[in-house]
Amino acid sequence: MVDDVTHGKRRSARWRRLPDETHDYSRSHLGRGEDYDEGFAALPLRSLMSTMEEAVIRELAGRTAARSVLDFACGTGRIAEVVVTALPAARLVGVDIAESMLSVARERVPSGEWIHADVSELHSLVAGESFDLVTAFRFFPNADPALRAAAVTAVADAVRPGGFVLLNNHRNFWSGSYLARRLPSGAPAPGALNRQVVGPFLERGFAVVARRSLGVTPQSDERAYGLPLSWATRMERLNARVLSSRHTIGTNTIWLLQKHGLSTRVA
Repeated sequence: MVDDVTHGKRRSARWRRLPDETHDYSRSHLGRGEDYDEGFAALPLRSLMSTMEEAVIRELAGRTAARSVLDFACGTGRIAEVVVTALPAARLVGVDIAESMLSVARERVPSGEWIHADVSELHSLVAGESFDLVTAFRFFPNADPALRAAAVTAVADAVRPGGFVLLNNHRNFWSGSYLARRLPSGAPAPGALNRQVVGPFLERGFAVVARRSLGVTPQSDERAYGLPLSWATRMERLNARVLSSRHTIGTNTIWLLQKHGLSTRVA
């Protein structure tokens, strides 16, 4: 009887409508550095997704014509390096809690200003200053609810009226990849809902001006589920080129938001 109940709970967990909450995300990157970046190059589908993500970042960041950029939870400067190619004249400030990752960022983008701080310190660090663009990648989907709420407030306040936020949900709970991860009996229910990532900004007066959704084939970082890698690669490239602005079903959706909705929606 107990086994039947347990099995039922596990089965329902696969299809429940809310993902598992994460805990203490801030500490998970302490001590990380070059090893963090190695995973993006070594794993075939993660490498492909990273390359496509970088192309989207260049496109959307370039649209903002920003002269000042804050890279929030900047890590090793992977995103900042892409942003400076799209906005070479912009002042770039990066903030992260992990000094070990900032040391890599300083080498990667020497022109940036790199600050060791956590979310609670952001208000004082940027007091009296606002940015044209704030980027925040791989943070909001991973953050626990309290940390996410604090970060939304800090980021929203750091953006000038009419300025932009560029962020992503790389752990879409309802994407094929995350559904596939929940199929095994007893599997956890990881991921994040798009509304958990973007919704708090919309409630603060931001508007969506563009989005691109990548990762439409069910996949892990290493392989595609049920497809040869070559087929999955072709499908992903076709989606990125033609379809990515028309849906949000991909594992990784990238959003460009504008404060106070002062822009016309961009396809």
